[in-house]
Amino acid sequence: MKKLYSLFLFCFAASLINAQITFYDDFESYSPGNYLGDVSPDWTTWSGATGGSLDVKITDDMASSGKNSIFFSSTAPSGGPVDIVLPFGDKYESGLFTFSLKIYIPENGSAYWNFQGEEAIGQVWCHNAYFLPSGEIQFSNSDNGLALGSTYEKDSWITVDYEINLTENSWKINVNNECIGSFTNGFNAVASANIYPTTGNAFYIDDVTFSHNTNVEEKRLDGALAMSSVPAAGFTGMEQGITGTITNTGSEMVTSAEVVVKFPDGDKNFTFDNLTLAKGDAYEFEIPEMYVIAEGNADIKVELLKLNNETDEEFCNNIFSGQVLGVTPKEGKNIIVEEGTGTWCGFCPRGAVFLEALTKKYGKRFIGIAVHNGDPMVVSNYDGQHGFTGYPGATVMRRSVDTGFGIIEDLELPFLNYISENPLASFSVGASFDESTRRLDFSSEVVAKRLIDGDNRIAIVITEDGVTGTSSGYAQSNYYAGGDRGPMGGYENLPATVPASGMVYDHVARAVPLGYAGDTSSFETELKKDEMRLFNYQYQIPASFNLDNMHIVMMLINSDGTINNGYSISIPDALEGGFTSGNEDLIEEVEEINVFPNPTSDNLNVTIHSNTNLKVNIDVINVLSQKMTSMVKTLINGENTLNIMTNDYPSGQYYIVIRDNDARRVVQFIKE
Repeated sequence: MKKLYSLFLFCFAASLINAQITFYDDFESYSPGNYLGDVSPDWTTWSGATGGSLDVKITDDMASSGKNSIFFSSTAPSGGPVDIVLPFGDKYESGLFTFSLKIYIPENGSAYWNFQGEEAIGQVWCHNAYFLPSGEIQFSNSDNGLALGSTYEKDSWITVDYEINLTENSWKINVNNECIGSFTNGFNAVASANIYPTTGNAFYIDDVTFSHNTNVEEKRLDGALAMSSVPAAGFTGMEQGITGTITNTGSEMVTSAEVVVKFPDGDKNFTFDNLTLAKGDAYEFEIPEMYVIAEGNADIKVELLKLNNETDEEFCNNIFSGQVLGVTPKEGKNIIVEEGTGTWCGFCPRGAVFLEALTKKYGKRFIGIAVHNGDPMVVSNYDGQHGFTGYPGATVMRRSVDTGFGIIEDLELPFLNYISENPLASFSVGASFDESTRRLDFSSEVVAKRLIDGDNRIAIVITEDGVTGTSSGYAQSNYYAGGDRGPMGGYENLPATVPASGMVYDHVARAVPLGYAGDTSSFETELKKDEMRLFNYQYQIPASFNLDNMHIVMMLINSDGTINNGYSISIPDALEGGFTSGNEDLIEEVEEINVFPNPTSDNLNVTIHSNTNLKVNIDVINVLSQKMTSMVKTLINGENTLNIMTNDYPSGQYYIVIRDNDARRVVQFIKE
C-alpha cells in the first residue's frame, strides 16, 4: 500500500492554516521482481533512468509488514550500482519534517543512506547514516562530522525515526523508539533520500514514511543541545575537550543551564549561570574538565539536564550519546594512509583536511601520503595501483579502500584498529646528502620482531610538504566554497577554484624508489627474531624539490601486498642521524653510478665506477616492481659504460637495481 496526500486543517478561530504532506510506502502494491522505479511514480534513481542496474527490485524474501520489501547489496569496489532516490516533493527549510524507515541487516551485512539538501541531487549531502559491520551506527551532519552514534542488532528489524525541526535546526533521531539524541546541521534543509549500498552492504528496507508540517508547536521551556567537539576515539590516556551549544528553542528566557557528562569514572554535573538567552539565542559552552580516554569501548553521554533549574519540555533534543574507542598502540607500530587526490577533484580538499587533522592528533604514528592523480604532482603509475574507483579515495595499510570517506572516523577507526597489532619489524633511518650532485644516500636498519622471510618486501615513498606551483594545474577545485556543505578546514571560505597562488600541498608523494610493490629481493635471506639488517639506498633529488620539506617513508610489505608496518622521518632528521654503510647491503666495490640524460626519451647511458672486477646482476624495474630489462655484467676496475634502450618503455619512473648477492645499489631515472 502506498499513500501520498496533502491534508489541510483550517483553524478558523486562530485564522491559521496548517499544511501537511504525508507519504507512506510498504511496497505491498507491487509484485516481487518489479523494478521499484518502473512501478512507482514517487521513486527514481540517481540518474533518473529506472528499470536498470541503478534501480532496486521488489522482493518477498523478507518484510517487516506484509510480504514485500526492497533489498540492497553491493560487492563492487565503489559500491552500487543500485542507487535509488525518494524525492520529498520540495526543498524544506522550515517547519517540521519527519522521516521513518525499517531496516533489516543480516549477520554479514551493513547499510548506508543519505539525505540530499537540494532538489538537484548531487549538490549537498546534508546527512549520512552508516550502519557498520561491527554493529555500530554513525549519523553524520553536513559538516562531515559524527553527529550521533549508537549500536544495532543484526538479523532483526530496526526502526529509525527522524524528527527534524527545521525552524529551530534540531535534528532528532530515534532508534527502535528510543531517542539517541539530536544535533544541529550546517545545511539545515532536506529535499530527498538516497539509498545506495556501499561495498559490503546488505540490507532490507520496508515501511518508508515522511511528512512535512509547516507549523511547529512552540514550547515554553525548551533547549536544544548540539555538540561541537566530543571524544570519539584516540590513544589510551589521551585528553580531549568537550564543547557544545545550547540553543533556547522555547518562549521563556533562559538564565541558567545544567549539563551532565558521562566520564569513564562516572557522571559529573556542570552548571552555567548568568545567561540571558531569548528564543533563538545560543550559548557556546566548554566543559571545564578534560575527558581522558580509557582502553576499549566506553559509552559517552552529554545531557542538558535542566534550564532555569527546571526540566524542559522536550527530552530528545537534550542529549548526545555515542561511544569512545581507546586503543594502546603497539611499540614501533605506525600506520600508512595513502589518499587518492587531485587538484581537479572538488571534494578532495576533504582528504587534505583529514590527513592534516590526524597527523596533528597522532604525530608520527599516522603517516599520510597524498597520491595525486591527473595534476602536475602525479607520480606516474603510483596512483593507479591502489584500487581507487573515485576521488577522494583512501587505503589504510593497503587493506581497505574507502571511496569518499565522508567523515574523519572512516580513516581514524581503521587506523586505531591496525595500530593495536604487533609489527613484524621496526625501522630506523639515517642519511647523507651530496649538494653538488643532489644525491641522497640513506640507510635503514630493520629489526625483526618475528621471523621475516622472502615473502616480505621493503617499499619506499619519498614525500614533500609545502609544494606549490604557478601553472593552472596547481589550482584546486573546491566544492566546499560558500559553506553550503558545512565547514571544511577553511575551504568553505575559499573560492570554488582556489588559484595556484593560494594553494600549498602537503604529504605529496614524489617518488617510489623500489616500486609500488617493493623490492622482492629484500628478504631472500630470512631475518630471524631480534636480528637487524641494514639496507642502503640512493635517491636523486630533483632541483625543484625542497629537501628541508621532504620525508622518507619506509614500508614493510606482507606477502599479500598489504602493509605490515611503516616509518616516516624527515630528511633533515635523517641527515642528523647520518648514513650507515652496511657491507651486507651496499656494494662497496661500486663507488658511483651516473645516468644520463635524465629524464630520457629513448636511450639511457649508465656509467658505473667500480674499484675491482665484479660480476653483478642489473635489473631495470618500474614502479610496480616489474622487470623491464635484466642482464648479467662483469664490471672492470674503473669506469664501465652501459647503454639501455628505453624507447618501448611507457612514460614514468624507473629504477636500475645493481645486485651482487644480497648487496645492491639503486638509482632512479625518468622516461618521458
